[in-house]
Amino acid sequence: MESSPNDFNNKYTAFLNINTEFPALRLQWDHIIKYTGKTRFIATDDSTVDCSYASYAAICGDYKKKARVYRDYEKAKLLTLDWRFTYKQPTFKSQYLELTLDVNNVLNAKAKSTRKGSGSTVRREYTLGRNFWLGASYNW
Repeated sequence: MESSPNDFNNKYTAFLNINTEFPALRLQWDHIIKYTGKTRFIATDDSTVDCSYASYAAICGDYKKKARVYRDYEKAKLLTLDWRFTYKQPTFKSQYLELTLDVNNVLNAKAKSTRKGSGSTVRREYTLGRNFWLGASYNW
């Protein structure tokens, strides 16, 4: 069963999480590999129809101004890689300072979108590009 383009859900997503630890350095390096399948959605390509024409009466009903045209699109499958670095610095007894660096979408992957039925790429739907998050916490 094919999903409807207006349900806003991804068909499926798979994760692989690889944890690497360097005990002598008190450092942990996590790799998260994520695969997202094709997704259908509805969007406008900024084209309009003039609903005042009788030929659009079946579509527009009583509306008589310009209306945007919405079409079915398909966002391609996407493979992304995220990294997380965690450093723990002991301070007093069992307390420690924890510093983290998250690098999301390391390869800066972008998902292309195509208009359903046309086969040509007519717009791009981007995922969040590469971004960095720093964190610090004191644990006791």
